[in-house]
Amino acid sequence: MQKIYEVLIVGGGASGVMAAVELVSENNAINGENVIILEKSDRLLKKLSVTGNGQGNITNAVVNDTFYHGDKNSISNFLDQLDKVNLIDYLSKKGIFLSQDSRGRFYPLSRQASAVSDLLRNYISNKNVNVKLSTMVDGITFNGKFYVVTANGENYFAQKVIFAVGGKAAKHFGTDGSSYSILFPFKHKIGALYPSLVQLKAEKSCIKGLSGIKETALVVARDGEKVLKTAKGDLLFTDYGVSGSTIFEVSGHLITAEKPNLLVSFLPEIDNENLTKIIQQNINVNGIEQAYTAIINKKLGQKIFSTISKKTAENLSNAVKNYNIEITGSLGFDYAQVTKGGFNLSDVNAKTYESKLAQNLYLIGECLDVDGDCGGYNLTFAFISAIISARNVKNSK
Repeated sequence: MQKIYEVLIVGGGASGVMAAVELVSENNAINGENVIILEKSDRLLKKLSVTGNGQGNITNAVVNDTFYHGDKNSISNFLDQLDKVNLIDYLSKKGIFLSQDSRGRFYPLSRQASAVSDLLRNYISNKNVNVKLSTMVDGITFNGKFYVVTANGENYFAQKVIFAVGGKAAKHFGTDGSSYSILFPFKHKIGALYPSLVQLKAEKSCIKGLSGIKETALVVARDGEKVLKTAKGDLLFTDYGVSGSTIFEVSGHLITAEKPNLLVSFLPEIDNENLTKIIQQNINVNGIEQAYTAIINKKLGQKIFSTISKKTAENLSNAVKNYNIEITGSLGFDYAQVTKGGFNLSDVNAKTYESKLAQNLYLIGECLDVDGDCGGYNLTFAFISAIISARNVKNSK
């Protein structure tokens, strides 16, 4: 006789595995033998294992609506749920202890994202959760009593389904966007999808000769002259454009801009007035040709210097503080860390993540139209939506 699972989870990424963790934990816990995860790659939590440059930036000390984009009502409800979960405390009870850096980002004490994956996999294994790897789900139907999930030519039956397939970004982790179509029979609407937290392509004249140069900068993303987002940190010039922490922070804000550009202020720790004095002193001692020497990177200084017709200390300082880079595109979904867009949240209960179109079907994580800035915000949403949905699944038994 075909086994009927209490809960079937489609997707073994951060949100899917965390949903399983909560389902088999504490109050109203479900027996792990009645829970199954279907994952199309050959390992659970592949993407989580490399997050934060492999160090595992899990969450942030400051989490509010300025760091999230998408459906405002759903974001508001998600933020209200933060206190109900207390993610840092929740993870510590699972053996995952976090520490905060100077920018408010929380990492595991070991600074190894793979260790977080190891503990979560170990937790559900000890609870006897069923896991099917290299298993591609290609259809979900409801037969009037149970959900029938078709994968690799087999049918799996479940009372409830948690849909945690991720988005379209980074297809080498198995998230290529193909899984969205699985829910089309249930009439779930999906909006336009864009790559976010991704490297940007730039007009060649803005970056020529600068590839490999890495600077600390204040980067302002703009549409024409309209300010969209500001970030401070690393800016890396490449042969195609720009990368670095600042670019990942602002990239999602430029995707739909008509005239995308970056206004870059180098040496952000020095204001324009003081920089002018420093440059003037250099000119007085060493001459105009050495105005930038030992102040900014030599190649970058030569590039900026060549664009200034009237070479005064004030103009030279202004040029360092207002370097414009025209953006021509991004490296796309293959290189993006996050998907901007997803399933329309008007079809989902923002407090439980249950579908409004199909009872006992839950949608969580990156497949939804909520995306966050760089800094642990996307994992925070993935984990919180998973925990809240799993609690509602348990409480509705």
